[in-house]
Amino acid sequence: MQKIIDDPTDLVRGALTGMAGAYPELSVDVENAIVYRATPKEQGKVSLLSGGGSGHEPLHGGFVGFGMLDAACAGAVFTSPVPDQILAATTQVDRGAGVLHIVKNYSGDVMNFEMAAEAAAGVEVATVITADDVAVADSTYSTGRRGVGVTVLLEKIVGAAAEDGLDLEECRSLAQRVADSGRSMGVALTSCTVPAAGHPTFDLPEGRMEVGVGIHGEPGRRTDDLGTASEIAHVLVEPILADHDFTSGPVLSFVNGLGGTPLLELYNLSAEIDALLGAAGVEVVRHLVGPYITSLEMAGASLTLLALDDEMLRYWEAPVNTPGLRWGTPGSADPETSTRASDAAPAAASTQDSPQADAADAQARTETGGTTAAPSGPRRVATGAEGTISTATFAAWLREYARLVGENESVLTDLDAAIGDADHGANMTRGMAAVVAYLDGLGGDDALAEVSPATMLGKAGMTLVSTVGGASGPLYGTFLMRTGQACGDAPELDATTLATALRAGIEGVQARGKATTGEKTMLDALVPAVEAFDGGQGDLVAALDAATSAADAGRDATTDLTATKGRASYLGERSVGHQDPGATSAALLIAALHTAVAQSTGTASSAEAAPAPQSESSPEQVSDSSPTTSDTTTSATADAAATAPTDSPTGPQNRGVGFVVVSHSRPLAEAAVALAAETTPGDPVTVEVAAGTADGGFGTDAVAIRKAIERVDAAAGGGVVVLLDLGSAVMSTETALDLLGDDVRGRVAVSAGPLVEALVVGVVQASVGGDLESVRTACAGALGVKEGQIADLG
Repeated sequence: MQKIIDDPTDLVRGALTGMAGAYPELSVDVENAIVYRATPKEQGKVSLLSGGGSGHEPLHGGFVGFGMLDAACAGAVFTSPVPDQILAATTQVDRGAGVLHIVKNYSGDVMNFEMAAEAAAGVEVATVITADDVAVADSTYSTGRRGVGVTVLLEKIVGAAAEDGLDLEECRSLAQRVADSGRSMGVALTSCTVPAAGHPTFDLPEGRMEVGVGIHGEPGRRTDDLGTASEIAHVLVEPILADHDFTSGPVLSFVNGLGGTPLLELYNLSAEIDALLGAAGVEVVRHLVGPYITSLEMAGASLTLLALDDEMLRYWEAPVNTPGLRWGTPGSADPETSTRASDAAPAAASTQDSPQADAADAQARTETGGTTAAPSGPRRVATGAEGTISTATFAAWLREYARLVGENESVLTDLDAAIGDADHGANMTRGMAAVVAYLDGLGGDDALAEVSPATMLGKAGMTLVSTVGGASGPLYGTFLMRTGQACGDAPELDATTLATALRAGIEGVQARGKATTGEKTMLDALVPAVEAFDGGQGDLVAALDAATSAADAGRDATTDLTATKGRASYLGERSVGHQDPGATSAALLIAALHTAVAQSTGTASSAEAAPAPQSESSPEQVSDSSPTTSDTTTSATADAAATAPTDSPTGPQNRGVGFVVVSHSRPLAEAAVALAAETTPGDPVTVEVAAGTADGGFGTDAVAIRKAIERVDAAAGGGVVVLLDLGSAVMSTETALDLLGDDVRGRVAVSAGPLVEALVVGVVQASVGGDLESVRTACAGALGVKEGQIADLG
C-alpha cells in the first residue's frame, strides 16, 4: 500500500483539519466530523444536509457552501456517519424552515439518517433517497439500487432552490423528481485500497475491467476485457438508455472520474458518449466532467444522465460556491450574468497509480493457497458443568469478543473486501474498543457486582451504535440492548433465562434489519446458535458448546447462499461462493460467550483458534463469481456519559400520573421541577429527574432514564409522562423505551410539549386527579397557551 498517511485510523480527522485550513468559508467540527458553512443561511430558508463515508471526496464535504449543502457528516472510510453526528448537524443547520436529508441508498446510511430524523425534536425533517445505479436490478432484491452520481446533481439543483426560498415540501418534491429522473452506470479499471485494510478491495488483472462497479469498490455485474474509450462508452450508455427514456427533452451528462483517471481521458470519454447519445436521439444541453464522486484512488469512470425540466435547468445554472463546485456570483438571481455551468472547470483529477498489496501480504496469501485465513477463536470445551452468568461474566464475554474481533480484524476485512467495501473489520474493532473503554470505567469485580447485566449490555449496545457506523453498529447494538432488556433486573442468569434473552436479541436484529435466516447475514450464525443452545437442557457450558458449533456451521453455510439483504444483495448470484463477514463476526460473538462462561465455571480458559472452514475464493481471486457484503440494520444512540442516578423519586408521592424530566442539564431540570412544585394546587405529584452526567456535566443516558421511569411508575401507579429538552435526549428516551418491559411501556407517554411549560401544566392537571391521557393532552397544549399570551402582546 502506497499512500500519504500516518495512522489509517486518524486519516479522516487529518483530512478534515486540512480542509478547515484550506477553506475559511467552511466551519469544520473536526471532533464530530461535520462540515458546516462558516456563515449560516439566513433564517427562514430550508437547509440541506447530506453525508456518507469518507473516501469519495469531494462528496460530501466539498459540496458545502452557497447553492448546495448547509452541512455534511463524514463517516470513516466507506462507512456511514452515526446518528449522533447527523442529529447534531440537523439541529445546528435548521433555520426554522426545516431540513432536507439527502441520503444515498445504502443500508447503513438509510438507517442512521432515519434514526436521526426521528430524534430531531422540534425540527421538521424531510428525506429523499437517491437510487440511480442501473447496475443493480431493483426488482430482484429488497435493498434496491445504489445511490451514486445523481446525488451530486440533486444537491446542486435543490441547493439552488433552497437559496431561492422554496419551502421544505417544494424542495423535497423537486429532489424526488431529480432522483427519479437520473440513471447511472460505472466501470472500474483498477481496484482501490481502504487504508485500514492495506490491500486492494478486489483483484482486477491487467487488461480487465469491472463493469457496474459500486463507489465503495463493490464488484459489479461482470468482469470484461478492457475496452477502448468507444467501447467503454457503449458499456455505460446502453444500459442507461435501456432503463429510461432520455429522448423526450434536454439532458445533463455527468462523466465522473472515480479517483485515478485523469481529466484528459474523462474528456475523451465524454466525447465518445456524446456521439452515442446524439445517434440515439438524446439532446445533451449541459455537461459536468471531473472527479466529483471518487472511490479513493480507483481508476475508472461513471456516467449519469439526468432528464431536465425547465425548473431543474434553471437551478442547475444558478450560482454555486463550494470547494468542489463553483460558478457564477453568489446572490445573483440571473444565470445569464454568471459563468455557464457547463463551462465551469472541475477539480483537478487524481493521477495516482493503482496501489498493490505489499509483499508480506502477498506471501501470506501464497502460503494459504489464496484463501482467507480462518478466524481465530476458542477451542471447543466439552465439559457439562452447570452454573449461572453474572454481570462479571457478561463483561468477560464482551472483553473476549473485543479480543477476537481485534485478532481477526484482517480476516473480517478480507471477507468484506470480497463482497463489499472492506470496512467491517476496522468498524467492529473500533466499536469493541469503545465497549472495553466503557467496561474499564466501571471498575473491578466489586464495582461490577453493583451493575445489572441489563444495564451493562444496554450501555454496551448503545456504545456500538454510536461508534461503529454503517449498519453493523445498529445491528449489534440492538442485539446487545434487546438481550439486556430481556435480562430484566436479574443479577444472574441461568441457561433458560439466557436463552430467552438471546432470543430477544435476535428478534431485535430481525426487526431492525428486516431480515431472516437464509439471506446471507449475521442471522445465519446467530439463529442456529440460539436454537442449538436451547437443546442444552440447563447445562450452560454444554449448551454453549453446541451453540458455538452451530454458529460456525451457519457461518460456513453462508458461502453457498445468495445475498438478498444489505450491500451484498447488489451482486445477486455473484454473492454465491463467499462467506458473509457479518455471519463471521456473529460466530465470533457466540465463541466469545462460550469462552467467558467456561472460564467462569472453571472448565476452560481462552485458547488459540481451531481452524474454521472458509470460502474457497479470496478477495484477490474475485472475478465473475464475486459477491458483496451483507451489513444490515439500525438502532438509537445515547450520550457516552452516564446520568447521575437518583435513588428515589423527587418530592411527595401519589397514586396518580407521575413525571420523568429528561435533560442534558441537572440544574435546569431540578429548577423546572421546583417551579412546578410551587404551582401545584392539589395532591403532591411524583416527579423524577434523569439529567446530566455523574461528574456534573451535560448529557443524557438511556439506562438512567429507564430506571427513572420504572421508579416513577411503581410510585405513582397511574402512568408516566416523560418530558425532555432536545437532541440526544430524544434518542436516549427512545432507547430507554426499548429497554422497558411491555407492561411498563404501555403506561408511558412521551410529550413533545415545551419542557418548563408542559411540566407546570401537566403537574397541575395530575395533582387534581387527571388520568394519563388528559395529562398528556395538557402537556401537548402548553405551547399553545404561551403562544396565545404572546399574541396578545401584539
